[in-house]
Amino acid sequence: MTEQYNLRLAFRAALQLAYEDVSHSWVGDSVRADPLSYQSLIDKGWADGEARAFVAAQNAVAKTQFEYAPWARPAFMRGPIGSTAFVFKLFTQNTLYNLASNPAMLWRWMLVMGFLGGAMGQPGAENINSFLKTMAYRIFGKDFDLEDEGRHFAHDVLNDVISPDVLMHGLAAKGFGMPAVMHSLGANWFPTVDMSRNVGLGDVLPADPFKPLGPVLEPQKEAWRQAQKAAGAALGLPLSIYDFSESNDNFGDLKKYETWMPRFMGNLTHAFRFAYQGREVNRAGNAVVRFNVGDTEQMNEILARAAGMQPRRLTEEWARIQALSEQSAFWQLRRQDLMRQFGEAVKTGDQESRDRILDTIKEFNKKLPEEMRAYGITSTGLRTSVEQRLRAKALQEQGLPVHKRDIPLQKSLEPYYPHGWGKDQVDAKPVQ
Repeated sequence: MTEQYNLRLAFRAALQLAYEDVSHSWVGDSVRADPLSYQSLIDKGWADGEARAFVAAQNAVAKTQFEYAPWARPAFMRGPIGSTAFVFKLFTQNTLYNLASNPAMLWRWMLVMGFLGGAMGQPGAENINSFLKTMAYRIFGKDFDLEDEGRHFAHDVLNDVISPDVLMHGLAAKGFGMPAVMHSLGANWFPTVDMSRNVGLGDVLPADPFKPLGPVLEPQKEAWRQAQKAAGAALGLPLSIYDFSESNDNFGDLKKYETWMPRFMGNLTHAFRFAYQGREVNRAGNAVVRFNVGDTEQMNEILARAAGMQPRRLTEEWARIQALSEQSAFWQLRRQDLMRQFGEAVKTGDQESRDRILDTIKEFNKKLPEEMRAYGITSTGLRTSVEQRLRAKALQEQGLPVHKRDIPLQKSLEPYYPHGWGKDQVDAKPVQ
């Protein structure tokens, strides 16, 4: 319905402009580009001005709302596989092609998009941010995030004259300003929704190839999520169902089904869960934001979610949780890497590497932000880590499991999986 509205509005606007000036160069160019359509209308008895205006309106729709016929698609988007995998990327592809073909339009479009969708709504902003973040982590060992830097700039430099949300996600992040207008008129029941994901073109790739290589604690799971995203709405459905089938707990939770529901059904079940359960939950089932159907504004937030709009306070909470998780993961991985490297240097007896890593650890502790001091590497923690690694090494070299609780299990498996190191090592006592 939205697509039909856009097409009809563009057609009627262009038709009216063409009627007002049928001698305009755009009208003439449209007729010369499609003489057969013009002639067919003339043959049906249309007046010259009407036929010219109609063809010009058709051309305007094709230029601004794009052509989705197979002949107008790139080669990789044709055929049964290409059409299925990239069917929902056609608008993005057409928009980028249109902007690249019209440089004068590009700057005006970026200005409007910056106003409505913010800095992260610009084409490819999220992909560029992911690339820079991964490179900063892999090459320089730094924690760098464009959105995080932009939010710090808005708060620390601009003193929130432009709020961080508006700077990074535009007016769409706060319902295009309509909630503020309604609240100023006393209509406090009007919900604040976040439409920034529906406005911007921040993510132009089918998936994020850099995310699994960045500072994430579970790169395999992240790679799987990106594979599902790259598969598209149609090919990704079997992967989503497989992912759902792997979880064998709480099948009565509607949230587990929403990953492979059609979008409109997912919107409805979201709203139902908000109203019935009174909260939105994370993957662990813990409440993220609570909803009270007895509160008029929150009830309207639930109704807005049923219509496909996300309550702003929910996106704010998800953004806070994600920022906390990403920064925590970065420092946790840096800490684990340094402790692992030091343990390996001790195991191999490489004194030079040991001294060099100790200097790196001291530098790491010195440069830790004040709020991340708990991630510092202490001498006690380092000693404990090395002792555990040496103990695991000694146990495994004696043919024993790392954990004492697994010793009976190993002995029970000996008749079926003979030990390759000899009976004397199997019967050895665990190293204390």
